[in-house]
Amino acid sequence: MNEVEQAVDAKLAELFEKYPNTAEMQDFRGELRSDILESVQEKVEGGAGLKTALNAALADFGDLDSTIKEISNVEANFAADERPEKVGLFSRVKLVNSTQTDLNAVTEIQFDLKDLIINVQPGNSDLLEIDEYMTKQKPEYFIKQVRQGGRLIITSGNKPLLGNLHQRLEVRLPLTYVETLTIDLKSGLINIDNIQQSVKLNIVSTSGITKLNNVDVREITGKTSSGSWKASHVSTQLLQAQVKSGTMKLDDVTAQFQMDTTSGSIKGTNLHGAGDITVKSGTTRLDFDELIGDLNLNGNSGTIRVNTPMNQDFLFDLQAKSGTVAVKREAEYQYDVQALKVGQTAADAKYKISAKVKSGTVRID
Repeated sequence: MNEVEQAVDAKLAELFEKYPNTAEMQDFRGELRSDILESVQEKVEGGAGLKTALNAALADFGDLDSTIKEISNVEANFAADERPEKVGLFSRVKLVNSTQTDLNAVTEIQFDLKDLIINVQPGNSDLLEIDEYMTKQKPEYFIKQVRQGGRLIITSGNKPLLGNLHQRLEVRLPLTYVETLTIDLKSGLINIDNIQQSVKLNIVSTSGITKLNNVDVREITGKTSSGSWKASHVSTQLLQAQVKSGTMKLDDVTAQFQMDTTSGSIKGTNLHGAGDITVKSGTTRLDFDELIGDLNLNGNSGTIRVNTPMNQDFLFDLQAKSGTVAVKREAEYQYDVQALKVGQTAADAKYKISAKVKSGTVRID
């Protein structure tokens, strides 16, 4: 283990020491280590001292302590599902209420929720079915539904003044529904599994964890202020993502990307797509299996790294006011200086990768 790794591991040990070492936390810590280590090494190679590089890399990720805390809080809530029937003062969550709602003339289902777990899966009927699980069976704690024109608005019920209330919603979405599904969760866990229909997903997570798996929909909009956002095996015409801090991880995603991060990190693997990526600070790393259009990168500071498929050529125009841009492929250059790279990897290249950054690093492999 070299000096950089030792410094990163020491800092991570300090950040994580007061939180439980769960599987989700280990996964998040491993991803964070990889991203911070890469950022520190690049800053050191650029001439920064180790301490300065580490502090700058950590600053790029925003309020990490708040992000780790939110992930820990979500896991504590989720653990209530796995407790035996009675442990101390806590009871396991139980099914307390079920609703079935006709979606005729509904153009948007809008969940406005806080401090719970919501699982969304495809249903077997033409009705929106919701099962509520919680640790206390009181009607005033149940979700509320109201119609406003074409919108069905579903909100959290009251919360107890004393004690904790663990809640989980199991939502079954009709396959015939092809309008808009909005989930706005203040904190907690959003799980969306196996939704494959022409619906628009609008997911807003103030903090906590959002997971999408095996999803094929018309459009996805994702916003997170802190916490973790993950998408695996996803296909959509358009993926719009805004990350203020925290992490976003994409794997096997096909989309036209419109991504904007203030701080934190975005990491993508096995991507198919094109689009626009804006990074104010933090780390963005995208590994493409296929480019299907032009890719535009814009940054203020931080690190942007894009891996392209070796069997696909591209044009490039990379510019930096201060900082470094680099193409790590054999290429023909029109301009080749530290802050400007213009050229192509082959004369018959179809798509173009453009980058403009004020400072920081852009690297195309």
